[in-house]
Amino acid sequence: MAIILIYVIVRFRKIGILKTLVLYILTVLVAEAVYLSILAIFRIPINRIVIPIGLAIYVVVITAITANQEKKLASYHEVEKEDKKSE
Repeated sequence: MAIILIYVIVRFRKIGILKTLVLYILTVLVAEAVYLSILAIFRIPINRIVIPIGLAIYVVVITAITANQEKKLASYHEVEKEDKKSE
């Protein structure tokens, strides 16, 4: 998680470091909390099958957030180019 957050800081610094970090951290925490809640409610034992599922959920969440942030960064660059052309 720390390595991913460092990447996020470097990659998305132009669209707001703090906002992006909070988005990543909160989204991952909520997704994992829901997953762990499901495990607790249904009393599913933690074993070799459950752990990879949790990691897969983490990867999907991080990938979805990064794709969304890439779109924001692309639109930021487009606005930046339009501002340079208008000057």
